[in-house]
Amino acid sequence: MDAANKWNRNVILLFIAITALVLAVFNNCGKGFQANSVSGIVDSNGTLPYVTGVNVMRIDVGETGACNTDSYTNEPCTSVTICSPNTPNCQTINNILVDTGSYGLRVFSSVLSVPLTQENDSSGQPIAECAQFGTGSDWGPIKMAGVILGQEQQVTVPIQVIDSTYAKVPSACGSPDINPSSAGFNGILGVGFFTQDCGSTCVTTSNNGTYYTCSGSTCAGISLPLSKQVPNPIASLAVDNNGIKIEMPTVAFNGAFSTSGYLLLGIGTQANNVPAGTTTLTADDTAGEFTADLNGESMSAFIDSGSNGYFIPANSNYPDCTDSKNSGWLCPTSPFTTTGTTTGLNGSSRTFEYQIGDADVLFNYSVYALMNLGGDSASPGQSNYSDLGMPFFYGKTVFVGLEHTTSPVGTGPYWAY
Repeated sequence: MDAANKWNRNVILLFIAITALVLAVFNNCGKGFQANSVSGIVDSNGTLPYVTGVNVMRIDVGETGACNTDSYTNEPCTSVTICSPNTPNCQTINNILVDTGSYGLRVFSSVLSVPLTQENDSSGQPIAECAQFGTGSDWGPIKMAGVILGQEQQVTVPIQVIDSTYAKVPSACGSPDINPSSAGFNGILGVGFFTQDCGSTCVTTSNNGTYYTCSGSTCAGISLPLSKQVPNPIASLAVDNNGIKIEMPTVAFNGAFSTSGYLLLGIGTQANNVPAGTTTLTADDTAGEFTADLNGESMSAFIDSGSNGYFIPANSNYPDCTDSKNSGWLCPTSPFTTTGTTTGLNGSSRTFEYQIGDADVLFNYSVYALMNLGGDSASPGQSNYSDLGMPFFYGKTVFVGLEHTTSPVGTGPYWAY
């Protein structure tokens, strides 16, 4: 486990100013059109109440459950069932990254065993996508798939099949991920609060850097209607389609080898996802951000389970690590505990306590769940923003409200915790 080499991968998806992704296979015969149920969670740090229902998915961190040996520090894994569209020919795939900072399902071709249908443009040419990241990219064709989340009914949606050997990678896409082992995941389940992974920009602009049509090995940029774009699969569910609830247990200061929690589909749609005691923080409907005040500095911010640390500007309290192997991580001389404030566009605020530890020390613990891992948000070339990654979720219940939908706590897009 080379934890020091895994961190947030800041993705720019055109209509999103900044969001993030940090990004093996367990085949199973799907039982009809439904996946297996989820029981309660007990881990080394405590117990979460048992939660059952068709809308329940398990989240694992560490080499346990849905994760595997390719997992890295603070990687939240789940399982997704993928089928040949509208058939019971299905497989269940583990090590799918749960990512509230992206939108849509992406799976490596090498872990898929069921046939999927190629998605074509209006002229019958195959569609491919380049998902751009600050530290890399994912490239591959768009295919129609039947997707089962939890025990929900199968929905048929476009997904990206990650395959760096497909056609010829456009030069603008750089050097995309090659395989699950090097990427650290089998796929990504993007469950943030936007409905498509590109949106209106890709509808009107062909030079969008995201979608391409390929003739033989030659690919060229195209504009694409919303119906053809990779969607957040939550939006296609029949009932639990207005957002998600993530619930994780607390993690001790020195971390845990593994921990587990829940991803619940829908907000206020079932008895198990009704919000209580939360503050709703609305977000920008184009950039997907709100405001955070951290250590006396106000900055744009977002909450992202796909980033495996608190990514904030380095300062005298939490300076960059000097050890080259941990470059980009934060190494305060002693653990630094402070309170931050998040403020939505609606003016509502919520404070939270967080701690940044010495990454040089933390990585020596050889654990997977760390509540105090921090990175320098300026390192990927950005500045004056904060990315509240997976450590933010430990010990909290966080809701992500999908855009243009309503729930008992408001109209999306919003976070509530």
